Amino acid sequence: MLNTYARIRLLAAYGLLLLPFIVYGAAMALRANNNSPIDWVGPEFSARADYDHFTELFGPGDAVIAGWDECRVEDERLDKLVHAFETAAIFRRADGKPYFHSVICGRRTLLSMTSAGPADGTASEDENVIQGAQRPLISREAAIRRLMGTQVGRDGSSTCVILMFTREGLAERAHVVHLIRRAIVLCFSIDESEIHLAGPVIDGLTVDEASQSSLSTWAGPSGIVIFVICWISLRSFRGALLVFGTALFCQGTTLAIIHFSGETLSALLIIIPPLIQVIAVAGGIHLANYYFEALATRSPQEAAIHCFHDGWLPCTLSAATTAMGTASLMVSGLEPIRLFGVYSTVGVCLTAASVLTVIPCGLLMFPLRRTSPESTMPAVVEENQKDGWYHLCSFLSQRNLLSLTTLFGLMLAGAAGLPNLTASVRIETLFKSDHRLLDDYRWLEARIGHLVPIEVLITFDESCRLSDRQRMERLHQVDKAVHSVKNVSASTSALTFFPELPPMNGMPERLKIAAVNQAVRRIRPVLETAGFLKNGDSIETWRLTARCSAIEPIDYGVLLNSVEEAVRPVSLGANDRPIEGLRISTTGVMPLVHQIQRQLLLDLFDSMISALIVITITMTVVEAGVLNGLLAMMSNIFPIVLMFGIMGWADAPMDIGSVMTASVALGIAVDDTLHFLTFFRRSLASGMTRYEAVLFSYRHCGRAMIQTSVTCSLGLLVFAGSDFAPTSRFAVMMVGLLASALLGDLLLLPALLLSPFGRRFEQKQMIEQKQESAGTSNDQNSPTTSPP
Repeated sequence: MLNTYARIRLLAAYGLLLLPFIVYGAAMALRANNNSPIDWVGPEFSARADYDHFTELFGPGDAVIAGWDECRVEDERLDKLVHAFETAAIFRRADGKPYFHSVICGRRTLLSMTSAGPADGTASEDENVIQGAQRPLISREAAIRRLMGTQVGRDGSSTCVILMFTREGLAERAHVVHLIRRAIVLCFSIDESEIHLAGPVIDGLTVDEASQSSLSTWAGPSGIVIFVICWISLRSFRGALLVFGTALFCQGTTLAIIHFSGETLSALLIIIPPLIQVIAVAGGIHLANYYFEALATRSPQEAAIHCFHDGWLPCTLSAATTAMGTASLMVSGLEPIRLFGVYSTVGVCLTAASVLTVIPCGLLMFPLRRTSPESTMPAVVEENQKDGWYHLCSFLSQRNLLSLTTLFGLMLAGAAGLPNLTASVRIETLFKSDHRLLDDYRWLEARIGHLVPIEVLITFDESCRLSDRQRMERLHQVDKAVHSVKNVSASTSALTFFPELPPMNGMPERLKIAAVNQAVRRIRPVLETAGFLKNGDSIETWRLTARCSAIEPIDYGVLLNSVEEAVRPVSLGANDRPIEGLRISTTGVMPLVHQIQRQLLLDLFDSMISALIVITITMTVVEAGVLNGLLAMMSNIFPIVLMFGIMGWADAPMDIGSVMTASVALGIAVDDTLHFLTFFRRSLASGMTRYEAVLFSYRHCGRAMIQTSVTCSLGLLVFAGSDFAPTSRFAVMMVGLLASALLGDLLLLPALLLSPFGRRFEQKQMIEQKQESAGTSNDQNSPTTSPP
């Protein structure tokens, strides 16, 4: 025993030595945060590869769109502001690299479109006709009409400033966005609250701030709730402090691992700390209950050893199955989900080791007593003990068919809603409807136009024989086809900047063709500067940017399919055969977001199937039989089918937070199942009937199962108040899953054990007892040899 105490003190010393590094690493992990849906996938993702190719041709798509009441095309102060964005030293890094790739303003675009150059007076009459088409002259009214809905508002006066960020700007986006606000305030003498910002950069920055705020705001109240309920449940302040302190240690260590491995907290990884707290508190409460129960008949030191003896197997198995559930997320095609799978698995394993080490050692070194100790439930059930567990067990035994029919009926009803599940990572699903970001989107879309771009690329390679005029005609056909699609509003392309041609009535056809070809050639430099034409090695790419709403309930998948179907005929020539060297494709942020949404659903399915297969195989091995393992898994499948079925019936889209809960909850649900089955098997081994074994299991760990579920649920429920919807939905879904998992373990699992299916556990126990007795008799009958 002296050696045991020495080892415990040594472990405590090592923990204290590591504590400064853990605190530092956890603090640094909480400070760093970086979120952008575009970065959730790598170049191997086809939609991301298309988007990367587009940005190589036409520049980055990471933009900030800024608007305010006085932002109008007539206001000359915009010239000064745009010049500052492009040249001021504060909008460059110390090494001179700019924060912005380009700055677009409706006023500047309008002025460039309406400037004119005279025709050459020495040319012939025919040449003058052609040169008339060369002059980039567009009337102000026509230019405003062409820019309306993209850079100019519907009133013909309102405009906006669009800032395209470089990599350097993105790396310091919080600082740069602050500078943008200050520059507008100083230039226009307005209040910062009057500025409306939107775009991918603002989306990512707002997600950063909201996810960070949700943790810093709600982690404290959540911890207080968990500690108080833990204290009430265990009826011991020191016991609750031990469990809660262990959970804090596990949280800090996991965050430190994230930091020292070079990763930063994303909106998803920020969910790991409350998840680790749930797992640590659940295991700690079970061990503490075993300890206090053993105190009725044992000394404090023996009770500490007994709690480890009783709890190590179910705690280890539950940690293993939880780790399998989280590890199944590593197959995801989305980087944040994959990283969540890695670090949550590491955290789960670390938590299991810490709980099984710290809590028994702490109880051994510092024995506890309850303020109002209860006597331990006896191993043999007596008739006069008609408590709540007795009545529940009797009901499930006497109304077994009714109970199973009702519970499986709920599962079937939930399963019927699963095909209706949808996923979304759109901005309006990440925040509540009254959030400032969504208000800004609504303001800008009402004043200027729709903000989400759909990029249509028309590529002509060296084998294409179409002239400049014919290529412009194809672009016009694409523009017309895109505008025929519902929910597509304005568009911008080479057509926007094409000069108004002089009257050509009576002009020979050859001159008309020559005039258009010459106009196209003359406008090429303007188009390349504006980012709507790119000449490469024997490849020419024309760009058309259509717009759709960021906040209206549009199915992006249907919209994309409609656009692709609409433009497909443009690539066909005579006899509906593809034109050689012509290809039309769609890309941009919106198609990428749509593909990420599809990947979310695929990841949910893949991770659930992977977790189900691995955990089911594990349960069959633990229960030493395929049917026994399948019966044990029913109570763990129950909460997932029920809760996700409810989401399907309610048409509630899953976000990146909801996807996490399936595999995580599957692992956590196994925890109570294993604790219940461990004591059920031990009861059968002691000679009890199935009914007595179920009742003994109820009385032995039923209270702890309720305590862990209630403590963890109420602790997580605090996060439901977060403005950041993924955190809020994760909390609500986890509470629902924990509650339904508790119902599965307290109702469905005992009902199955009391049904005819449960006889397999008795048969298995009888076989094991016969094998043990046969082995004992063989040992007694075997001859012995005396040593020489």
